[in-house]
Amino acid sequence: MAVASKLNAYPLALLLPLAFFIRYWKRGQPLNGSQRTLILVSLLVGGLLAILSFRVFQPYAFDGQGINQLWLDKVREQRLQATPDNDIPWNLQWARRTHLYSFENLTTWGLGLPLGILAWIGFLWMGWRMLKGEWRQHLLLWFWTALYFGWQSLQYNPTMRYQLPIYPFLALMAAWLLIYLWDKGKQTAGRKFLPVVYRLSSVIAGFTILVLTVVWAFAFASIYTRDEPRIAASKWIYQNVPAPVNLLYQLPDGSAYRQPLPYSAGYQIQVESPYQSVFIARQDGALTSVLLAHVADSSASGLQPLTLRLATGPDPLPEQILATASVTADFAPAGDPRGEPATLTFDQSISILNGQTYYLILETTGGALTLSGSAVVNETDYDWSLPFRTDGYDGFGGLFRGDLNLQIYWDDNADKLARFLSILNEGDYILIPTNHQYAQTTRIPERYPLTTAYYRALLGCPEDKDIIWCYRVAEPGMFEGQLGFDLVATFTDYPTLGPLVINDQAAEEAFTFYDHPKVFIFQKSADYDPAQAAALLGAVDLSNVVHLLPGQADDYKDLMLSEEQAAIQQAGGTWSDLFDRDALLNKYPGLGLVVWYILILLVGLFAFPLVRAALPGLADNGYPLARIAGLLMWAWLVWLAGSNGIPFSQTTIGVALGVVALVGAWQAWRQRDALKEEWGRRWKLYLFLELLFLAFFLLDLFIRIGNPDLWHPSKGGERRHAGQTARHRALDCLQLHPADPFCHHGYSHFLRGL
Repeated sequence: MAVASKLNAYPLALLLPLAFFIRYWKRGQPLNGSQRTLILVSLLVGGLLAILSFRVFQPYAFDGQGINQLWLDKVREQRLQATPDNDIPWNLQWARRTHLYSFENLTTWGLGLPLGILAWIGFLWMGWRMLKGEWRQHLLLWFWTALYFGWQSLQYNPTMRYQLPIYPFLALMAAWLLIYLWDKGKQTAGRKFLPVVYRLSSVIAGFTILVLTVVWAFAFASIYTRDEPRIAASKWIYQNVPAPVNLLYQLPDGSAYRQPLPYSAGYQIQVESPYQSVFIARQDGALTSVLLAHVADSSASGLQPLTLRLATGPDPLPEQILATASVTADFAPAGDPRGEPATLTFDQSISILNGQTYYLILETTGGALTLSGSAVVNETDYDWSLPFRTDGYDGFGGLFRGDLNLQIYWDDNADKLARFLSILNEGDYILIPTNHQYAQTTRIPERYPLTTAYYRALLGCPEDKDIIWCYRVAEPGMFEGQLGFDLVATFTDYPTLGPLVINDQAAEEAFTFYDHPKVFIFQKSADYDPAQAAALLGAVDLSNVVHLLPGQADDYKDLMLSEEQAAIQQAGGTWSDLFDRDALLNKYPGLGLVVWYILILLVGLFAFPLVRAALPGLADNGYPLARIAGLLMWAWLVWLAGSNGIPFSQTTIGVALGVVALVGAWQAWRQRDALKEEWGRRWKLYLFLELLFLAFFLLDLFIRIGNPDLWHPSKGGERRHAGQTARHRALDCLQLHPADPFCHHGYSHFLRGL
């Protein structure tokens, strides 16, 4: 049955034969005929029942007596969808995830932290007991859990629900650990405090974790006792987002209720063609007024009356008319082409009965009036559109304009920017039904820089905060949006038990998406400025968009530095800041040459004891290699510091040299007797090596003096010039690898080895 609902549960088929194998293997005795027969019969019966269960509970896999080829094709398609190179929207959520992601979600949200921590401690302790010789009794349980968990964790889409087959085994390991502690107390009987400590630990830990796990289970189950957030948001929309016609009630308990009525888009109310709508009252209450969201006179007829009649029948007789209201205004559109709102208030409230049918007639003696509702903006065709059909209302059946869709997953380019700006100008409300879009696209800002900037500006998430975190915690008034839309409502259904409320938006997307996502509603503010929105979103550089597949994002490296990294690199100072032209070593190059030679001699002497200890088999004990080894160790320490954020400076270089000197001195002290004896016996060899090194040093120096024109291509200087430039730039950087030599906010990539 498990395989019928989820194919990746097929490894469960291995458990029964493995259990038989381990059971009889532990006995250490050969099987007799009856035992072999029993095992064979059990395996056959188990296999047949498994096939029968699969046949009954997965009928789509079969076409008559054979396998359904269409089902096989769908399975292959689904498997391809779960690969890192498949460019489907929901794959974006796995970009830049570590292989610990499944473990984090399983432990924190699947089992709950108390049981999860105890289960993994039990898993580790059981593994330790296996190493100590108790492997026979734990082999099946431990290896099944480890192998299945590892297999699923290494998948590209390591969703938490795929780990369900090991939940029972992890719970068993948690229980085993508690029993182990209790039994340990028995084994230490007679010792003063240990038995009590072990048993109390077992009882207290078991009781505490049981209570906390029950609390977590009841808290999570509570989400099903309340309206699903998208349903709750839809009900709020019908009550707060103006439709073309809105009946405003006063309920018996004193609260207000709004009943939106649909309107045929484009219908013109004229002298000879009044508008008539029939509706069934949704509540018992007193009807006080009718709000028209937008009224526009396309004929520009000037002042004209708009009259509303409420009746109990069509084409009502005078006695059927319950109330009349009217308003006189110039309905010619001004700023909004849909016109301004109008409210028609009755002289006295009318008692309305739930379930009763009523008729509403709108008439004018002037020009041609059209009514419009609010324009709501949704995010994509790949997600649910709000509002849902609920309480008898259909949001896109004449209530709200529903053709505004941002298409978040489309490629970021100039066309998408124009689409965003057009929709922002036309929309009244932006509806975000789940974390599907903002928690996926912003994971790959290289592919979605415009979309990432849009989500940050819409909510007003600070630059130093992660966008997904901002939406996770956001509530109305917490952030200040920059696009001219205010967050007016959020709808959540967190696991709750009494005063305990757990924000689980940090969990894997599938944990909340299906039954309790967080919903956001943004309303256009009165000070919305199209120019400001265009300036904010238009500032995004769309020339460097990289269409990364989800699997490519993990290893992608942009060659441009971030603004923060560029500022850090440029803080190293200029060449003249770092080196004083009037210093003795710069003023007298000959003196600098002598100091440099003495320095590398000292570095070689510091490194020689280390080389001697590392290469004892060499006849000369590695003395000729000491200088290069010392320079490598010194440079490696400086590079390691710079690569880990420690500023690359003269202080860092000096500290690194001090470390090499101290370690070398420590080794020299340990080898002092051998070094003293060796120097007395082989000092002529060391002197010869020094003279030989000096000769080559002077030879290279004269070659360089004879060819100082480093940049000239005909003399082989082009690459040397680039190398020299990169080395100079490296000295100017505070972190490694160095930025580009020309300060273009990029990485050095012409000579990567530098």
